Amino acid sequence: MEMLMYHSRLHFASDQISIAIDTKNGSILELVNLSTGDNLIKNHRHSLGNTFELISADGKKLSIPSAEAIYKNPDLGATFKEGRNSVRVNFNLLTDGTDIFNISLEYKIMLDDNKIKWNISFVNNSELRIVCCKYPYICGVWLGESYEDDTLVYPFNAGIKIENPTEYLSMSPMQIGWRWQDYKYTYNVDGLGLYPDKNGYYALSSKYSGPLSMAWCDLYDKKGGIYFASHSKGQGIISIRCEAMGAKSAGINFAVAKDININKSETFFYNSAVTVLHNGDWHEGSDLYRNYFGDTKANMPEWFAKNSGLYAHYDFKYQNGGVVHNFTDIPSLADQAAETGLKHLLFAGWHRDGFDHGFPMYVADEDCGTAEELKAGIEYAHSKGARVSFYINSRIANRKYSELAELIADNAIVKSKKENGEVEIASECYGNLDLNFAVMCANAKGWQDKIASAFDYVRAVGADGVYFDQIAMAPPCVCLNETHGHAPDDWNSGCKKLIELANERNLTVIIEGCSDLYGGMVAGQLVSTFSYIACAFPELYKYTFPNQVLVDMVYPKRGMAMRPTFVGDRWKQLIDTTFVCGGYFWAYDLIDDNTFTKDSVAYEYLKKVVKLRRLWLEKYGHMLFCDEKGISLRGNIKAKSYDDGKLISVACDENSEIVFDRNICIDEVYSTIGNPDEITANEHVIKVPSEFTGIIKLK
Repeated sequence: MEMLMYHSRLHFASDQISIAIDTKNGSILELVNLSTGDNLIKNHRHSLGNTFELISADGKKLSIPSAEAIYKNPDLGATFKEGRNSVRVNFNLLTDGTDIFNISLEYKIMLDDNKIKWNISFVNNSELRIVCCKYPYICGVWLGESYEDDTLVYPFNAGIKIENPTEYLSMSPMQIGWRWQDYKYTYNVDGLGLYPDKNGYYALSSKYSGPLSMAWCDLYDKKGGIYFASHSKGQGIISIRCEAMGAKSAGINFAVAKDININKSETFFYNSAVTVLHNGDWHEGSDLYRNYFGDTKANMPEWFAKNSGLYAHYDFKYQNGGVVHNFTDIPSLADQAAETGLKHLLFAGWHRDGFDHGFPMYVADEDCGTAEELKAGIEYAHSKGARVSFYINSRIANRKYSELAELIADNAIVKSKKENGEVEIASECYGNLDLNFAVMCANAKGWQDKIASAFDYVRAVGADGVYFDQIAMAPPCVCLNETHGHAPDDWNSGCKKLIELANERNLTVIIEGCSDLYGGMVAGQLVSTFSYIACAFPELYKYTFPNQVLVDMVYPKRGMAMRPTFVGDRWKQLIDTTFVCGGYFWAYDLIDDNTFTKDSVAYEYLKKVVKLRRLWLEKYGHMLFCDEKGISLRGNIKAKSYDDGKLISVACDENSEIVFDRNICIDEVYSTIGNPDEITANEHVIKVPSEFTGIIKLK
């Protein structure tokens, strides 16, 4: 009898990628870039999940079976069906390493040149409730010979950039505590402040579209890169996970983790994960994502498009009840903003019981004045050419108000349900821990109506816009309240509806956080890079969606109580980065807590840069952000290219050079910091003097 040859690995390939799978347990063992011969999977971490992982409500993790488990029960082994440049891998049963569960699963891998598409489906015939599916789960990845020269870009908020992520994710950061009023903060001066799970993994994992602004990331070095994404356009709730153990067990794990709610006899299917190998430039990953998603433009009126930033006042009534300003102060606040050059005012704490307290009681607070006084103040601001936006929180309702009991009971997020019908409502605390806020379901009609009434109120008193807090920064929630009429994981659709309610009322919207799902619906997106300044990389989002507007907070160095001193020490970095990236300035004017007026050096610099940004917008408008494509920099300089090199924004602290990939000729130079006449060009090099901030228009 002829014996069939045993093959320990099943190999299949396209012209550019080769994959190998273990023929016993179905785990992915090789992911080879055929142009370089580099197998990106360099660390097989034994006895830990890989390829896929299902997580149950009671914490069980079902993944690839071990060889020992298959020896004991051969029915746990994988079977295969090969196609042209594809393979299906099937499991009749799954195990968590201890027990066996009646769940049948299939995953499929399809290769197309340098691209991989991943599908997974399963039928749950067990008693488990499956709440998360990780797939694909590609483990132990680094590029080339060393992991130390790898760089990871990840869309946490506007983006972060991490060199040597294997070690950076696992590093112990320098952390400081900071207190402001009733708020107690912990800041990472460096590092990310991640903590290991029971397997020793430090996981960078944000949910889309909360802190995860786009559903992709990219790992690259000088010779190659890997783009890892979910092309799902916000359907359901997913996370992009990057896990590391540190130098003791090098490499990065990549996974798409999808929040689900699959009970007995129910099925699951997901087919949106994509991986692409490229030449080693993160811009290639960005271009891939934009080509899939589409390039959307900010939804902004002319007044916003020509403005350079806003002055934020959170000091009408604070959470603790302290009142700094009343509505009759608005004329003087508008005059102060005009002196700075910022013709846009934002008011928070204007409503009943104040900021981070009276949500969603969006009517004028009596301690601050009457609705008529509020309206008169806005009319004065308008007479001086200023615009006014109002703070509204998209997410939470204070449970202290008896009159909100029914609204909360009917419209809050139900995070869990017991067999006896009892439900647990999601809740959160901010600042004063005695205040408890229910997390409201964005899809619930009662909550949508409540937010709509707030929009109607501020529109009636003369508001031009709203700042919609938390909507793209706080994590999305699974909601199990069936009376809301939505799928449990359909959070993002509800958030879109809330934004639509503002747009229907002709309110200009700025949101907290940024998101490709909402960026084309709003004027601006607040990215707050000060809070992750050690690795902040707003260029990631801005390059991917160059026609949207990022709003960023800037701070003085002196006289600031609101933020820690290391943020103030970086005051110029924050202003310069916002300027060169074409951002919208967010400056606070809080007496005693955070105001540029108490720091003459920072204040004068801010005013000059704001004036320069306004000139830029008046002459050239919002141009297409191209990051540093086509240029390289020598010296201590920030510079960005617009409209394929037709304009360069510059902030320079010492004599530096901008080197182009072509010969250039200067047309115009504008600056409010430094002498434009000192800018010189020679063939493909522009020489920039020290202490220069400006724009350079090329012919």
